Amino acid sequence: MKVIKTELEYKKALTRLLEIFDATPNTPEGEEFELLSVLVEHYENEHNAISEPDPIAYLEYIMEKKGLKKADLVKLGIFSSRPRASEVFSRKRSLTKGQINRIHTGLKIPYRFLFSKDEDVKWLVKNEPVLEKKSKGSGPSSLKVTKISKSKRRGLETS
Repeated sequence: MKVIKTELEYKKALTRLLEIFDATPNTPEGEEFELLSVLVEHYENEHNAISEPDPIAYLEYIMEKKGLKKADLVKLGIFSSRPRASEVFSRKRSLTKGQINRIHTGLKIPYRFLFSKDEDVKWLVKNEPVLEKKSKGSGPSSLKVTKISKSKRRGLETS
């Protein structure tokens, strides 16, 4: 048995894995199954790596699901203007941390889908005010801006 290097070898290995799938452990076929599984997993990790999530693509997906247009995001106060929204969606500009916070609050999208790196989330937790509900109802009047306390910040940084 050898390292899988080509797509053809990968397909042959998958076919063989299916043939010996029910092999009894600690038998020659059971040992072959274990070794082949490791080789297939290694090949898949090398050739089918999952790319970093794209916050804009995810935002577009959510907008489509909710029936929203770029102009709606301006009306919601997420972007300051339609041209600014267009620059972000055409990837000429990155999302600002303020826009990310407003998207998170307004569209209920978790931060992890809006940042591409964990360091950015930690920066937001340390430095940005966060919008929170202050009263029942909806719209800008029902939100207040608060700073995250040091004790909450420590808990978020370790999680």
